[in-house]
Amino acid sequence: MADTMRSVLENDGGLDRREASVYLTLLDLGEASVQTIASKARLERTGTYDILARLVARQLVRVTTAAKRTRFRVESPTRLQD
Repeated sequence: MADTMRSVLENDGGLDRREASVYLTLLDLGEASVQTIASKARLERTGTYDILARLVARQLVRVTTAAKRTRFRVESPTRLQD
């Protein structure tokens, strides 16, 4: 199932492999820190910031801040259709 979703995100959603991986990770987690996302997606933390910035720009991920902690929250997959 995850491979099918990854394929749809890459082919129909216009995401690259790493963006799809981060997006799927956030779908699983809902909301998380960059460290948690990077670890679960098996990516370098520093590169994950760039990927998240691209997903935020596409309005697929939202940034939240609470108690001086930055967290990322996934937006609805229906935004991929926009």
